[in-house]
Amino acid sequence: STMDSCTCYEIYQPHCCDGEEYGNDCYAECAGFDIDDCVRKTDNVACDEEGCACYEIYAPYCCDGDEYGNDCKAECAGYDLEEDCIAKTDGVVCDKGAAGRLNVAHIMFIVINILVLFA
Repeated sequence: STMDSCTCYEIYQPHCCDGEEYGNDCYAECAGFDIDDCVRKTDNVACDEEGCACYEIYAPYCCDGDEYGNDCKAECAGYDLEEDCIAKTDGVVCDKGAAGRLNVAHIMFIVINILVLFA
């Protein structure tokens, strides 16, 4: 295999290349990747199948009915956050046919709170 023909240093500085994690830039290049096409993997970054390196902070978005864990993951899937997505906050339900819809009970809760606040 290609990996066997490389002699790489054993310092762990992981990189994400096309969704795969490599122990350092040498192993990534050994596997045939240009290191410029890879992303340095930090503690809160996961290598995912789309080939993006996204942080693992949960701040979900609804895009075309699908939920993505955060803005990076939505953009990685090819969505334009401004055009195609809305932040999934309390009361937002991701469903097909809408970027996301506020649930009516939640809207009523907000309206009642506003009315009480200004009464």
